Parts: sequence; C-alpha cells; structure tokens
Amino acid sequence: MMRAISLPGFGRPTSQLGYGCAFWPGTTEAQAHRLLHAAYDAGIRHFDVAPFYLDGRAEAYLGSFLVGRDDATVTTKYGLLPPSARPLHIQMARLLLGPAVRAVRSRRRAPGAPDSGGLTAKASYRPEQVRTSLARSLRLLRRSQVDLFLMHEPEVADLAVLGLLERVRTEKSAGRIGAFGVGGDVSRVSAAHRAQPEFCQITQFNRDAIRGGPNFPGAFEIHFWVLTRDFGALVAHFAEHADAAGRLAEKIGLDVTDARVLARLMLKAALLENSDGLTLIYSSDPKHIADNADVVDDGALTEPARRLIEAARDATLAGLARPDAASAAS
Repeated sequence: MMRAISLPGFGRPTSQLGYGCAFWPGTTEAQAHRLLHAAYDAGIRHFDVAPFYLDGRAEAYLGSFLVGRDDATVTTKYGLLPPSARPLHIQMARLLLGPAVRAVRSRRRAPGAPDSGGLTAKASYRPEQVRTSLARSLRLLRRSQVDLFLMHEPEVADLAVLGLLERVRTEKSAGRIGAFGVGGDVSRVSAAHRAQPEFCQITQFNRDAIRGGPNFPGAFEIHFWVLTRDFGALVAHFAEHADAAGRLAEKIGLDVTDARVLARLMLKAALLENSDGLTLIYSSDPKHIADNADVVDDGALTEPARRLIEAARDATLAGLARPDAASAAS
C-alpha cells in the first residue's frame, strides 16, 4: 500500500505520489484511461489536471475515469485558458502561426513537459470568471467538489484583482473546494508568496533534489519536474563528466550515470524532501508509471537518496549537474 498523506481543506487521505494529467496533444480518451488505470492500479490516488490541458478534454477524461473511484483526490486550476475559451483574435493567430510556433518549441521542449501550443492566453482573474471556470471543471470532473484549486501561473497583479480572494474563499466556504493556492513556475510562486501570502496555503512548483530551491513555510507543498525539466540533458551531462560522476557515485553508493538508477534516486530524494506534501509524476508509459510508484516504498533507496540531498547541499555537485538545458525553470 502506497504511503498516504493528508490533504489540507477536507483533510482527505491520499497517496504521497500524484499523477499529472498534462497529456500529450492528440491523446484520446482510451489512451488517457490506459495511463490513468496504470496510475490507479499502482496505488496513486491523487490526480492533477487543469482546464488548459487538452483544451479541457483532460478534465473530461479524468472525470469519466473517476466515476465510482471515490477514494481518488483531485487538483484542478484556473488561470490559463483552454484554446476554445481564448479570444477570437488569439484563436486565429494560433490557427495561422501555431504550426510554426510548435515546430520551434518542439525542438527545445523537455521530454514529458506539456505542449501549450504557443500563444497561451491568460484568464482575466475576474471573480465571476473564477466561478464559471470552477463550475465547468466540476461538471467535466463529474464531482460536486474538488480537493485543491490552484491559480495557474499567476502574476502578482493577477492575485490582486478586486474580489478574487473573496470569491475563492466563498467557494471554499460553500464546500466546492477543499483548499486553494497557487501553482506554476517557482519564480511566480515565490513572488506570489511574498506579495500575496493569503493565496498561498498551497504552493505547487518545480523543484528537484539536485538544484534545490525554496520552500514555503506554512504552505502545503506540491512538487513537479522532480527529475528536472530535461532529464535527458542531465544524464548526458553526467556521462560527459565521468570522473566527477564516479566520485559522486562512490559517495552515494549507486551509479548516477545509469539513467534508470538516477531517475529512481531523484524521485526518492524528492519524496524525502517533501514527505508531508505531494510529488507529481507524468509518464505516457504505463510501465514507467508503475516503476515510479514502486519508488515510494523502496526502502533500499532511502539512504542513497539522503546522500544525494547532502551532496547537493554541500556543493559536491557544483559544476557537475548544471547543464544549460537542465537549468531552465509548469
């Protein structure tokens, strides 16, 4: 049985490991259900989704899958508009320029990162739009309430819109959401936490054990991209610095140039660093999903993962694990 944690808000138990539903473009409902089944069968009980993913279809896919699975918990979001909800002029620009934009982005996009298709449009952060978006999400998810509700990639000014905080608190008081917070790139979440801490009872952001990053005292933390934005570049970088990687392997007790070993080690380190929060994974391979779930209860990885965390903190990794492609900052 996968290790459980307790979510803020409704206080519901869920798995420490969550599955991110930012499916690849073109994913069908049957393909999505295959991945969701793999996650659920592996013991994962938390699912992270957003209206932005697959133009809302991700929420619909997840909703149809979760029928009868009342032990599952869900995060959804507000802030990035799905293509069908974007203003007409942006939809036209996306239609005309989208293929060229995607061609450029695909050459530099990290494996596993969702494709926004370029020309992303933000929501207005008006209170009435929040209410409409949440109602749509609940309908697609086939639920009367959602466990966690996040502002998706907000700027500080977005969170200051008059009436926004009151609206979200009203939805919480009405029982339609359990708890709320902010989610996105760590730089935006950090800025939000400094300027609008009342919005940040939950912080969802990119963080990996090698590069580290901030923590947010008092907030329930959810970490994603725990293998860095470009794990392939990280593996290649370790291979290019074989002598230094060998010294690190000796310190840790595992071969960090082995991609599978390194992935399991970094995931275990992420789980240790956020033991009371959620750690999100995404994979389009059911076997990889099962392998990732197995890491949660793999006690043999605990001590090597702690040594990796220590190596990162005492600068043992300085100059070794910071390739440009892996140091970019959902």
